[in-house]
Order: sequence, then structure tokens, then C-alpha cells
Amino acid sequence: MKKRLLSILLMCCMVLTLLPTTAFAEESTETPPVCSCETACTAESRNAECPVCGAEGASAENCAKYIKPADDAAVQPEGEVSDPQPKTALTALIGGSETAKDVSTAEELTAAIADVNFDTVRLAADISISSSLTVKRTVTLDLNGHVLKYGSANKGSVIVVEVSGNLTLTDSNTTAEHKFTPGTNGLWVSDENGSKTVTGGVITGGTGYPFTLTSSTVVYYGGGVYIASGGQLTMTGGNIIGCSATYGGGVHIDGESGKFSMSGGSIAGCVASNSGGGVRASGTFKMSGNAVIRSCTAESATQFVFGGGVYVNSSSSFEMSDTAIIKGCQAISNSSYSSNGGGVYVSSSSSFVMSEKAQIEDCKAISNSSNSSNGGGVFLANGTSLTLSGNAVIQNCTATNSVNSGKAYGGGVRAFYVREITLADRASIAGCAAANGSGLYITGSTTPGYGILYANGGSVDGDVVLGDTTEGPCTITGSGRTLFNGKVTVTPGSTIESGIFNGEVINNGTITGGVFNSTVSNNGTITGGVFTGTVFNNGTITGNPALITGSGTETDPYQINTAAGLKWFRDKVNNAKTKEETKICAVLTANIDLKNEEWTPIGIGNGTENNGATIDFPYSGTFDGNGHTISGLNVNYRNKNGGLFCYVMNATIKNLTVAGSVTHSSGDGVAYGGIVGCADSSTIENCTNRCTVTGNWYAGGIVGWSTDSDIIGCANFGNISSPSFSGGICGKIGGQNDATGIDATIRDCYNVGMVSGNYAGGITGQSDSEHIDILIANCYNVGSLHGSDGTGEIIGALFGPTCTTIDNCYYLPTGNPASTSDRVNVNRTDSKTAAEFADGTVRKLLKAGEHDNNADPWADECKYLESASMTLPVFKGQGDAHNHLSNDWESNETEHWQVCTCGAVFNKAEHSGGKATCKAKAKCADCGAEYGDTNPNHHGDKLKHVVAKDATTSEEGNIEYWYCEACEKYFSDADAKNKITQAQTVIPKRQSSGSNYSYYTIKATAGTGGSISPSGNVSVREGRDQTFTITPDKGYAVANVKIDGKSIGAVKSYTFENVRRTHTIEVIFMKANGTPQTGVFVDVATGGYYEDAVDWAVENGITKGTDDTHFSPDGICTRAQAVTFLWRAAGSPKPETRTMPFADIPAGSYYYDAVLWAVENDITKGTSDTTFSPNMTCSRAQIVTFLWRSEKSPAAGTANPFADVKSTAYYADAVLWAAKEDITKGTTNTTFSPDADCTRAQIVTFLWRCKK
Repeated sequence: MKKRLLSILLMCCMVLTLLPTTAFAEESTETPPVCSCETACTAESRNAECPVCGAEGASAENCAKYIKPADDAAVQPEGEVSDPQPKTALTALIGGSETAKDVSTAEELTAAIADVNFDTVRLAADISISSSLTVKRTVTLDLNGHVLKYGSANKGSVIVVEVSGNLTLTDSNTTAEHKFTPGTNGLWVSDENGSKTVTGGVITGGTGYPFTLTSSTVVYYGGGVYIASGGQLTMTGGNIIGCSATYGGGVHIDGESGKFSMSGGSIAGCVASNSGGGVRASGTFKMSGNAVIRSCTAESATQFVFGGGVYVNSSSSFEMSDTAIIKGCQAISNSSYSSNGGGVYVSSSSSFVMSEKAQIEDCKAISNSSNSSNGGGVFLANGTSLTLSGNAVIQNCTATNSVNSGKAYGGGVRAFYVREITLADRASIAGCAAANGSGLYITGSTTPGYGILYANGGSVDGDVVLGDTTEGPCTITGSGRTLFNGKVTVTPGSTIESGIFNGEVINNGTITGGVFNSTVSNNGTITGGVFTGTVFNNGTITGNPALITGSGTETDPYQINTAAGLKWFRDKVNNAKTKEETKICAVLTANIDLKNEEWTPIGIGNGTENNGATIDFPYSGTFDGNGHTISGLNVNYRNKNGGLFCYVMNATIKNLTVAGSVTHSSGDGVAYGGIVGCADSSTIENCTNRCTVTGNWYAGGIVGWSTDSDIIGCANFGNISSPSFSGGICGKIGGQNDATGIDATIRDCYNVGMVSGNYAGGITGQSDSEHIDILIANCYNVGSLHGSDGTGEIIGALFGPTCTTIDNCYYLPTGNPASTSDRVNVNRTDSKTAAEFADGTVRKLLKAGEHDNNADPWADECKYLESASMTLPVFKGQGDAHNHLSNDWESNETEHWQVCTCGAVFNKAEHSGGKATCKAKAKCADCGAEYGDTNPNHHGDKLKHVVAKDATTSEEGNIEYWYCEACEKYFSDADAKNKITQAQTVIPKRQSSGSNYSYYTIKATAGTGGSISPSGNVSVREGRDQTFTITPDKGYAVANVKIDGKSIGAVKSYTFENVRRTHTIEVIFMKANGTPQTGVFVDVATGGYYEDAVDWAVENGITKGTDDTHFSPDGICTRAQAVTFLWRAAGSPKPETRTMPFADIPAGSYYYDAVLWAVENDITKGTSDTTFSPNMTCSRAQIVTFLWRSEKSPAAGTANPFADVKSTAYYADAVLWAAKEDITKGTTNTTFSPDADCTRAQIVTFLWRCKK
């Protein structure tokens, strides 16, 4: 001891010799005065005799006995613990602290916690206490790896932090292990043979601070720690395990001024019988760092239950940040009351914020009664708010009901009369389940400011129910960057204003904005939005929603691809208030099925004149069917003309086919046609009718009544009838124009349908030339005619002077050109036999007489013959039969076609349909030929599931796996993404130890850059846990850990709990500079064709993979991703303009600048003038074209090695250039597969080859 003191004194002397001489100046050596007070001074009364307190200007706080009032007690910053300050020069010089106290008994612990001379109390042994440890001052309790257990028969909290208390809970020994066994109620109980291992110090056994409600009712708060109002707990380490209470099984914060800051340690296996299995917060609660709340439960058989993990009381707040996590918590109701908030319950007027990488996962709200379960992850009560930002996630949570499965709401989040929810950044709700709103079930209130969902970013992968007719409506608003990937149901009164919706939307409310990429079933109102999917409209569409794109001008027509878009266009025309408004133009971009819903024709006119009288405004624009068909047309219009269009004037209708029924059942309607009821001074061109048309006065296949109009290149296949005038093409042709020359024509048309009426004509029912000259030329009729007063193969009835001419028209030898020979000029018109129709004689005559126009029905041999075959007997096996309807197909690798006996080729098209598998190419749905390449990632019905089987001491077992019988490969997942070997599926025979226990082997391996401990084949006794610790080498970090072949991410340790079979654990490391290398992309095969390309793309900042360890080479590449890759490869140049031409590119999106740059450099013009379609999959043709244009469209190669690249295709020059420059070698030697999806591997390879 003397030697030790001498050493210390010598050290002090050595240090003192190093001090500057000024340290020994006289004024520095004065002895400071010492307080001599025996009792504490106050502000009102100080000890005048004391050299300290009696000095002039002295404060009561200078007194050595001064006790600071509790209300003014200094509070350390939350989440931080100040280092103990040394009290003497000696401790400052040689280290250590005089303020720490080691304790080994309950008495020592209680005394040290109360003793103001010790700032830190450290357990030196496990301690059991029989009464609560009370904290009334600022102190740190270091569990030091030991157990502090409450062991009294009288209920109480392990620790009570009083009003003036400020406790910091820490743990300096995190390697100590303690075992626990979960009870049937979820409470973990200390057990040296338990299945649950906890490392570090433990607080356990608490049963809650008692509070008497009535003489017969006592409730208990905070089984582990009770924090009184004004008290504070800061937890940086240690564990609160297996504690219970009525409220706050682990911790209870009482009162709004109570605070709990948890930046480390865990709360696990705690139980509450009412609320807050882990924590009940009536004040402020913050989780940060690596804090964990897990496996906590709120469960009752007599009352409501709230918050399996955390209950946030009224007017309180809860924040989670960093990597804090709530996992595996449950709210369970075994009574007739509901269960609410498996992870977190937020009570009225409180707030909950999750940011950075905070997580709530695997939590459950469970109801075992007829009442509901709500909010598997989070429940939000009335007037509350939730914010999810950063990378925060609520995942794999569920709400279930074992009695009534339909009464489960909000697998991820259930919001009840909520104030607002904000989704931002990359936050997400994913993988959750419930009968109603698997992702989110949110209701609001009619109170302003309630029921708001701010869609500012992130994603919701499950279904969403928006609003409730009982609880109140909701609105999705904000910047619109949130992705809704599941079904969204909008209830009456609720509104979507923004957002990106990739799943089905059922709208019973209102849509005013947003982007909708899937089916929308509208039973409410749509006034705005961008719709790229199909809209089924049973409601109202007003305003100008982007159900269609374009501006409606002749150069920029509306582009229509849905029934809802067509209805919107019709309503816009019919509700026009001026004639100018009816001149809008449109083009179809897809076939449309109207599903036989009753159709109000376009152009009924509801305009008003200046005097307020209602007038008719006909349609006066250009409508281009673009070769598409409108099917399911059902017109039963009673009071005006009927057809797809009612009345058109100075209009053009072209390139359109209609199918369905047009009928006049009653009323004053006059003219009915498949395309148009009445056409005035218009052009109807290249149109086909497949409707049955029944008229009141005039009925025609194409037009009911044509006035001063031209009908060119049209065909009728439907049956036409009326009690007056019926014609295959037109019911009546005439006009009022007395100008010189031909005023109305029917040219290059044919009819094969049956025509019935008082007067029936193969081409027109009546020709009225009283005021105009009429020409019917280059037409034929092979349809049967039935007229009570007259029939004509071309004209049924003639009126007016001889101003009608029939020229170069043909018909079967069953009648005459017109019902009368006077008042008509007939030139080059005659009957022809069926054989002459069949052998092409008629076609040649029609071709010779064809006028100069865009419609050329005679250019296609098969189209001509198809029309004739529908009625001509010769095509029914009589005479010179023509086998143009053969089902025989010819094909090559990319196309198929049929050949007529005449040699004409028809039905030529590229292969489509079918699905390639790992061993077989896709089979074309039309011709049955195989085409394209095999798909190694699709196994069809050949992928077989093998269930896991335990090994025995005499027989091997196997893990759960999937085996493809076609390619003979093994996988660890149902999606066949994680490939394994056959050997990895085998569980070796169990080792026999000669006892009642069996042993299992866990194979632990680590790649370059670190180690795993223990490693190799580790033997584990049955039922035991085994923890593996992962240590990166200097300069390396953990990239990924695989358990039994499945990735779990970058963790630094992993515990196999309750081992019952063999396992594998594999660790992959990466360089710690944060830049992934292909060596750590677990899905980039060494030696793969794209390996060097991925290396280059990573090094040049073009991609960082889909996560830290995956590149997803076979993943599809969207148009947004493609232009972003190109932009980054070009150095990410700043666009010169900030004006975005596309409505579907949200400001702030990662690809915003890339798209602007691509437009500026003529790399893309979008999919329309106003849409870019960022989420559309990019094809191989598109990406090569993008790349070619980014290189300023260099000269193409002359040799075309690819049979599937046509010289007329828009991408032909780009592909030939890419082939010449060795950027692509095709998918085979002779195919490029232009329409195939471009994978991520292919795009970086194209870029690399282009730029290297």
C-alpha cells in the first residue's frame, strides 16, 4: 500500500514539473474559502458567518448544503449522458471517478441510489429486491450485465422515478447471457434452460406501481419502470424483460411532463392487461439509436386492449428514429371488446413520428371475438397525426379476427377519425394483411383539417380504404409522389387529389387528380387526373381529366383508349355551348368495348342561342378510329337520329369499325346508321358497320341520312331494316346544294348484309337528286334485298330529276341497279355471277374504276373475298370455292401468316402470347409456333414444392425447398429467385450423444473481408439457441448475410433460436467506402456477360444496384430508369430548361432532370405530347433507339443480320448501328427481339459497349 501511495505521489510530482511557472504565482496559491454551513442556506436566509455564503453578492446556490428545487432541476439532453466530472486534481490526473459506487446487495443498492455523493451506481452482482427502487435525484444505474429482479409477493414496479428523479439506465457489460421462457400469456420468465437468450444486464419481475381507483379497484402502472409526472428516464443500454402491469408492462410515463428517452437496450417479453405491453406513454417518449421493443403483449379477456408494443396516451408524443425497432408485439382481445394497435396505439390528439430507418414489423392485432381487430402495425385514434419519412417502414403486420374474419381493419395502419397522415421520402407500408385495408384503412371527419393523407413520397404496397360513410371522409393530397401499389377504394365523400396509383382503384367518391396506371372503376365523379389504364365509368366524368391525352385540335387530337374516355369526349361535345366547342378532334389508340351499355350518341346538341332557346349543335370535328373497333355499341335513341354519332356537320369520320346494335323503338327519330344517324356536308371514310340497324324512317349501315356528304371506302356487314327506306351503306342520300358539279357521293363501298324495308337498296335506300347531283361509283352489293314496294341492287328508290349516276357498280344476277330505270344514269354497271366475283373479275373492274382517295378496299384480295364470302353461295362449297379462310399457318422465328389459294398472303402478324419457361420457348397464341428465347426465371407448373422434414438419428431430412423438374434446379423460395444446390437441401442425420438430446449442425462461412464466429460446422444441442458474431476486417463492411440461402441484409450478429434442424449462415463483405462492387452483388455471376458492364456502371455512378447487395440483372427496366442511366452516363448534365412537357413526370422525381435532358437532346418525344409513361417497361428496341439518338443518330450499318428487324421499323437504323458497333449481338444470331423487355443487365451492357 505504501508503495502504491509513493508511486502516486511521484506521478503527481512529475506532472507538476510540467506545469508553467505561472501556475505557482502567489495569487494562484491562495486557499479558496470553504463553506462552513451545517444547514442549507436559502434565498431569503443566508449564513452571514460563513466565508462563502456570507460574502457580498453570494447566492444561496453557493452553499454546500443547497438542494436545488425539483421544478428547476437540470435535465440532461435526451439521449445523451454526460461524463462524470472528476472532483479532485488527483482523479483528473490519473483517471477514475470518485462518483461511481459498486453494489452487491439490495441494501447497498437502495443506499447508493439515494446517496448524492454517487453519480453512478453499478451492480457488482445479481440483486433481488422486495420493494421498488425509488429514484428522487439525478443518477445513473449501470446494470453491468447483472440482473435486478423484483421478487416480492406485493405488486410493485422494479424502479420508480419520482417527480424530481432523473435516471439514466446503462449497461457496461453487454456479453453476459440470461435465459427466459415465454409463458402462455406472452410474459417472459427467467429460466436457465429457457429458449430466449438476452445479452447484457436485465431488469425483470416487476408487476406495476399500484394506484387505487376505488375501494375495490386497484390498477398497476409500469411493471419495469414507473416514471412519475416530472420524472425522466434515459435508457442507453440494458434490458427490461418479463415485467407486467395493467398499464405499461415494461415502462409507464405518468403525466405530460414525464419523459422517456430510449437510445439503446431493449424491452421484451413484457405484458399489459389493458394498454402498452412494452411502454405506456402519457408524456414524451423517444426511441432512437438501436433501441428495441419486441415480443410485448397487451392482452385481456375482460376489456379493450391497446398497443401491444407502445400505447401513446392523449395529448402525448412518440418519436422513432435511427434504427429503432418495434417487433413481434401483439394486442390480443379474448373478450367481446376490440383489439387495437398490435405495434403502436396513438390516442386522441397525440402525434407519432417515424423517421430515418425506424421499423415496426411482425406485429399483430388479434381479436378472438365478434368484435373487430384494428391496426396490426399502428392504430391512430381521433385527432391524431402520423408522419412516416426517411426509410421508415411498417411491414409484415396483420389484423385478424378468429371469429369473424371480415372484421379486421388496417393490416399496416388503421386510422380512426384521424387528423392527418404524412408519407414522405422512401418510407413504406409493405407486406401487411387484413380483410379490409391490408395496407391502410383511414377514416376522417367532416371537421375541416381532418382525414388528410399527404402523399409526398414513399409507398403503400397493400390495399387502401379511403374514408367511411359512418366515420367520415378522407382526402389524399400533397405533392403526389406516393406510390399506391395495391387496390384503393374511395368511399362516398372522399377524394383523391394526387398520388400515383399502380393498383386497381374503385372510386365511389371524387377523383380530381393523380396518376392512375391500372383499372379505375368509377361509380362517383372524375374531374381530373392522368389515366393510363382502363376506366370503367358508371358515374360522372366532367372537366378535362387525362382519360385521354392531347388538346383536341386537328394537329393534336384527343387520344382515346378507354370507354370512359369516349364517354367523356361525347359529353364534352354534347354539352358544348358554342359551335366552336363541337369542332374538337379525336383519335382512337385502342379498341373499345362499351359492354352493351345504352349509348347516348355523340352530337345530340344541347347548346343555347342568345335568347336562351335550346338548339342542336352537331359534331363538326375530325374523329379518326385509327383502324380500331368500338364494340358493344347499344343505341336505342328515341327522339333524334341514332348511331355512334347522332348528327354531324362539316365533320370527318374515318378508319372506324362499330359492332353492336342501333335501334329506334319509339318517338320521332328519323335517321339511323351504324356510324352516323345524319351526316351533313361531311366525309365518312374507310368505315365498317357490323351493327344490326333498325330505323324509323331512314336506315343505313354507315349513315342513316347523307346530305351533301361523301361516303368513301366503307363496308356494311350488318342487317339493316326500317318500315320506309333502307340501304346497305346509306338510308337516304340527297342534299340542298344547287352548285354545279357532284354534290354527294358514295364511292368504293360494298354491302354484304341483308337489307329490308318498304324500299330496299343494296347501297342506298333512296337517292333524292331534287337539288343536287349524286354519284354512286365503284361499289358492289351481294347482300339479299327485301322490299315491299321496290328493291334495287344499288338504289332502292329514286326521287327528283335525272341527276343520279351509277357508275362501275356490280351485283349478283338477282335484280336491277335501281327499282326504276328512269331518273338515273347507269354506266359500266352490270350483274356478275358468283364465279366472276370469286375469280377476281369484279375486283379488277372495281380497281380500274377506283378514284383517287385514301380508302382502298380493293387493294387487299382477302378483304374483298372475305366480304363476298359471307353471302355468296359459291363460297359455301359450290362451284369455284376459295379457301381464304384456311386455318393453316405458315411462320418463321418472328411472324406468322396464312396464304389463300389465290396466293394472297393475309393475317400476317408478329408472334404474340404464350410464356417462355426455363426449357421451352413461348408458343404463339394464334399459330402455335414457338418463338423467342427460353426464360430461365420461369418454371411454370414444373416448379414443385418440397416441405421440410426433420432428420433423425437414422435418416436424413431436408429443408423446405422448390425443385424444377424441367431444368432440374433447386431454389430456397417459391419465386425461384434464390438458387441453391441439392446438397444444401439435405439435413444430415442427427448426432446421437448417448443422452436424450440430439445435436444439429450449423454450417457458418464467411467470404473475403471478415470473419464469423464460431465458424465451420458448429454442433448445437436440440432446443438451444446459437449466436454467430460477424466481424469485418479493417476497410470492409458487412454486405449481406444469408440464412439457409435467404438474404436477411447487413447484420452484425444472428441468433438461431430453438434449433431443431441443420442450418447454414453465409456472410458476404464489401469494401467500407460505401461503393458496392460486383463482387458483393450476390446476383451478379462471376464470368457473366454483364459482369464488367456492371463494374463500369457502379464505378461511374450510373447505378448502385437495387440494394446494397443486389443488382437484379434480370429485372425489367422502365423508361424512367433507361433515360436516367443514359443521363448519368453523359455526366448528369443540367437541363437548360425547367419546363416539363409531360404531365406524368412529378417534380422532384429522381428522373425529372434526366427526362428534361432527353427531350432537349431529341432522345425522346414521349409516348404522346403530354405523357412520357415513366413506369412503362422499356423494350430492347426503345433502349437501343435512345442510345443511338444520344449519340446524335450516327450512320447505320448496311448489313441487317436480324430477321425480326424490318427496314421500315422506327428502330431499324438504331439496331443496325448498334450491331455495326458491336453494342448488340442480338438474342440469337438472326434475331434481335425488339419487343422483348430490356433487362437491367442488357441496358448497362449496351451502355458499357457504347462508351468504352
